[in-house]
Amino acid sequence: MGISSGKGPRVAVLMGGHSLEREVSLVSGQACSAALRGKEFQVIELDAGRDVVQRLSELRPDVVFNALHGRWGEDGSIQGLLEWLRIPYTHSGVMASALAMDKQRSKHIFSNSGLPTAPGFMIEKSGLLRISLEIEGKKVAEAGPLLIQAGKIAGFWGDLHGQTGETVGTNTIE
Repeated sequence: MGISSGKGPRVAVLMGGHSLEREVSLVSGQACSAALRGKEFQVIELDAGRDVVQRLSELRPDVVFNALHGRWGEDGSIQGLLEWLRIPYTHSGVMASALAMDKQRSKHIFSNSGLPTAPGFMIEKSGLLRISLEIEGKKVAEAGPLLIQAGKIAGFWGDLHGQTGETVGTNTIE
């Protein structure tokens, strides 16, 4: 991670962080940095650790490109911190980010705005043990393919194929 020379504004690319999606964020952050360098921006790659406030205060970028993924990067937290530091940044603001990360609230907003959404329901983590047997009164074999997402974490948690009961992919939620 470093600073590149360029003629344009100083852009700090926030990446990495401490979410479950750290590795994805590092890859996308490096790709964004390369694209910005190609446009002659002065790029500062910053792995957003717990010292991010101190680092941003020292570096004094003109703008932050947020390449953080998951909790803390997409939930309005880093956006609020950047607002507090009065540093302009890319992507959605605090409230839009927080609402988008909360899948139940997002679905409610979309549905109430007349946008079509897929059928869905919330279950508690303890209910995941029963999901392989029955979904809303239907046997899994009758329910069809299912996408399982954590309510307030980016990305998907698992994909259960209703016809076979086979788990296609999973991520671990802490």
